[in-house]
Amino acid sequence: MTGAIAEVSTFEVAHVTFALRRSPDDGNSFALLAAQALSPKDRARPLFVGHIPRGMAADLRALADVIEPLEPQRGEQ
Repeated sequence: MTGAIAEVSTFEVAHVTFALRRSPDDGNSFALLAAQALSPKDRARPLFVGHIPRGMAADLRALADVIEPLEPQRGEQ
């Protein structure tokens, strides 16, 4: 163990916050949080936590390719 401090970045995606944690000691991981939960404690409590596996970025890009045509067009909601 090096005792290095983990770096955390957050990204809002619709109603979910992705919290990405870079840690040389524990490995890189992510957490999904309910960004719009009514209670502040529920917004801070992860719905899911996991390590970032090889290939996750490609899987997320593939998901984005499926979601993109489903997004509303101009003038739609």
